Amino acid sequence: MLRRTKVLTEVDYIALGNLCFDIHLLESASEKLAVTPLLIRTARSGVIHQNPLLQIVGTLTDRVQRGLREFGMTPAGRSSIRIDSDGGGEEADPWADL
Repeated sequence: MLRRTKVLTEVDYIALGNLCFDIHLLESASEKLAVTPLLIRTARSGVIHQNPLLQIVGTLTDRVQRGLREFGMTPAGRSSIRIDSDGGGEEADPWADL
């Protein structure tokens, strides 16, 4: 889709790779969180704390959302994407019609 809409170019592959990696980490952390309690008791003091996976999932969700916006893959992201329709990369001459 990104190639077809001319959003993705050669220089974007690192950013796309980072987005894919973050999505993979988010999926892995979400799967682990689904089978562990939201609250855990520490072994040493017995104090109840929030599962650290909650913060990890939250952070990764934010990173994935930012990455999706960068590539115009959210409604807000699409509104700010400008695509070169002629593919040539040259700007139109504003004086050409005079």
